[in-house]
Amino acid sequence: MKNRLMKKSHGFTLIELIITMAILGIIAAVAIPSYDRFKRKGYRMDAISYLTKAAAFEENWMAENGVYTNDLTKIGGTTTDEDHYTITATGGSTFLITATVKGAQVSDTDCSVYTIDNVGRKLATKSDTSDNSQKCWGS
Repeated sequence: MKNRLMKKSHGFTLIELIITMAILGIIAAVAIPSYDRFKRKGYRMDAISYLTKAAAFEENWMAENGVYTNDLTKIGGTTTDEDHYTITATGGSTFLITATVKGAQVSDTDCSVYTIDNVGRKLATKSDTSDNSQKCWGS
């Protein structure tokens, strides 16, 4: 009997495995939402980059043609480079270019719509249409 109790055990007990799984579950519950928020913030640069380039293009177009264009094929297309935002534009004597979230980025309710206009106003709104420009544009 004494030899059986003195025998060295190999492997893990069920309790040890359950505790390990619980710890991993807690870590995942904290890490995954944080990572998703980090990704959404990174994808915001897709809209900012596109709108900044499109506004510069509009100014060049105005200098050459005397009016702003609303032809999205000339500005750069109907979606941003990484396809996280849908683009709309109005042209004429002024311009307004808008980037609206789409796809997986729809979960970014803090910065769901970005706009830039011919006087350089950079606006961003939350999904409830409240102004969130400073946070979203990073200033």
